[in-house]
Amino acid sequence: MRAEEFWKRNPELHALHKIHVQYLREFVRPRRTRRNKRREGFKQRPTFTMPDPVRHPRWCLFNAPQTSPQGYRLLRLPQSRRTVGSVELRLLTGPSDGAGFPDAWVNVRFKADPRLAQLRPVKVARTVTRGKNKGAKVEADGFRYYDDQLLIERDAQVSGVKLLFRDIRMAPFADKPIEDRLLSATPYLVFAVEIKDEARTERAKAIRFDETSELTKSGKKRKTLPAGLVSVAVDLDTRGVGFLTRAVIGVPEIQQTHHGVRLLQSRYVAVGQVEARASGEAEWSPGPDLAHIARHKREIRRLRQLRGKPVKGERSHVRLQAHIDRMGEDRFKKAARKIVNEALRGSNPAAGDRYTRADVLLYESLETLLPDAERERGINRALLRWNRAKLIEHLKRMCDDAGIRHFPVSPFGTSQVCSKCGALGRRYSLARENGRAVIRFGWVE
Repeated sequence: MRAEEFWKRNPELHALHKIHVQYLREFVRPRRTRRNKRREGFKQRPTFTMPDPVRHPRWCLFNAPQTSPQGYRLLRLPQSRRTVGSVELRLLTGPSDGAGFPDAWVNVRFKADPRLAQLRPVKVARTVTRGKNKGAKVEADGFRYYDDQLLIERDAQVSGVKLLFRDIRMAPFADKPIEDRLLSATPYLVFAVEIKDEARTERAKAIRFDETSELTKSGKKRKTLPAGLVSVAVDLDTRGVGFLTRAVIGVPEIQQTHHGVRLLQSRYVAVGQVEARASGEAEWSPGPDLAHIARHKREIRRLRQLRGKPVKGERSHVRLQAHIDRMGEDRFKKAARKIVNEALRGSNPAAGDRYTRADVLLYESLETLLPDAERERGINRALLRWNRAKLIEHLKRMCDDAGIRHFPVSPFGTSQVCSKCGALGRRYSLARENGRAVIRFGWVE
């Protein structure tokens, strides 16, 4: 109550406090504390710097029309890929006159992403969550997104608009104000669109968590799975992509292979593509493999050691570092696309088999992974540096776009049980030594 009274008596300090809090939330890393020493951040609280529209383009955020104050209004999305859209933004129109900055509604036309043309405005019923009308049903503006891949419509919502500036060119005169130094900039409007995920198949929609009274060992409600549900489980690997298994539940006992399911497919998934040579012949390319990325990392580490102590505010070997980042991002995207494509249209060209489309994708939850390997040099460091979150992020997004439901599962027992017969065993790989094929078994604890 004291704080509320203080802010009411000092509105200028309250406005500055809001700016400070939003600045810390948007631009400042969390401070390292005694209780959480692993948090990556500053040891001391940083000094407050007013946000700049050029250096901090994320600051230009416009709230939705239903919020107060309004940031934008009269949003008209393009009806086709060749038309343009328009929106009115609340922009500053001049310098401060002592009492504040003058502003006005400015109509802005834009050439939109083709996906925005798949949104159409509709009226939806929403429930009021705050105030004296809490619980009442009101009519509000909404959108419906037509998914041309799944041929269905999904509920969508535009929650905000961001104004970003790219390709900024500044004049090299430090004595002039920043508004006079700006030569040119390319503005972009970024729309924050939330699209409701929806499964494509009826079997995936029939999965329920709350219709049964049974509980798992961890206390969570057990899922009810419909008969005929096809699932694809992928065991991710640090060096390659992973091992994929496709199975179906709810089949007669005579058709079951083990544990109440029928195994349909079991194979290793690798990243690569077939490229054409100059002669016209096709050649298999492994794509951005880890060995290639490791060579670039060793090279940039050697070059930075030769350069010596870096100058504050300068970055060295920017192009090579950007090339490494793009290779890693390309590898994650291709791996996720390979897994999703296999789940959508799995086939075995050698045997001529085609498999049923997957309803559910399962992946391991390795949030509590603590590597303690002892028999292979560098394996702990490799596991700790394994940027698995990027791969899972792309995998989830692609599954949502394809209408496949995805669930994390416990990693207990994976890589130790045969996916074909369910028997305990040792992991192995095929290799060639002295011109003949040999089997190399993995370590067993």
